[in-house]
Amino acid sequence: IAQVMKTYYIDVRDDDTDDTPKLGVWILDGDTSCSQLLKFAIKSDNIENCLLILVASMTQPWSILTVLKKWTTIIEDHIDRLKLDTNKLRELRDKIQYDFQHYLEPSEATNKRLTTSATSTSLASSSTSATPTTSPATTQITNSNSDDQFILPLGEGVLTKNLGLPVIVVITKCDAMPTLEKENDYKDEQFDFIQHHIRKFCLQYGAALFYTSVKEKKNIDKLYKYIVHKCYNYPFQYSAAVVERDSIFIPNGWDNEKKIHILLENLHQIKPTDNYTDIIVKPIVRRVSIYLSTLITASKFITKRLNSLEKSHTGVGVIYFFIV
Repeated sequence: IAQVMKTYYIDVRDDDTDDTPKLGVWILDGDTSCSQLLKFAIKSDNIENCLLILVASMTQPWSILTVLKKWTTIIEDHIDRLKLDTNKLRELRDKIQYDFQHYLEPSEATNKRLTTSATSTSLASSSTSATPTTSPATTQITNSNSDDQFILPLGEGVLTKNLGLPVIVVITKCDAMPTLEKENDYKDEQFDFIQHHIRKFCLQYGAALFYTSVKEKKNIDKLYKYIVHKCYNYPFQYSAAVVERDSIFIPNGWDNEKKIHILLENLHQIKPTDNYTDIIVKPIVRRVSIYLSTLITASKFITKRLNSLEKSHTGVGVIYFFIV
């Protein structure tokens, strides 16, 4: 297990308290043969405390959607095998839907926390109220007495595949974009097409999206803070960022079909209906020059050896096999 599934923990920093929670991390190898090890990470008794991060690389954009779809299918099958209680699974999915539909911009979230805090203080200091009051920030979804807790109708393409788990999609090595431009003739149109498809995928699962680069230190700290925010409800002060193509950040609940459709306005040579793999094609690796170089080297070696044999011929036959 140590070779294909690694376990770590993250010391979570909290400047407001002396506590240092330890966030457990399970990293599964990308080979599908390792999928059976999911049973050690996602269990029926801990699924409500799990967060899923799907990772793909911008160095191979032609395989991004394949990787994401392959692993979400594997995880869906794994969750089905857990045989969760129907009510429990519904509650998990309702929680994902509620969080998505009640996304707040950082400034709005701050104002809501301040208002909630002020309201709680006022209620606590008042001795005239005989009716217990629950803060909206702590009201459970199952409490139908609060208008804030209603599960609203979903928009087009939103959460059509609800795992019951919060999901973050991370596209790594986005510093490879200039290389793709140089070697594969990618242009902004191709990158917009890629982003369009990734964002539609994320919308299906209610997932957040990060484009990262360790080399250029883009979105790394922001990703850490977002993970801590989703796991421990720590404040998160970053808004969505979609301007710089190599450092995209979209929190879950921010995106919708209308916003994604804006990317299509930049498509001129590519049709929105084109298949992803027809446009983002895996390049053919040309090894002709490598083979020629090998053959030339082999030819020189053979010639040299034959000349040597002619000079010192002893009547013994020598045969050389070269496998290129």
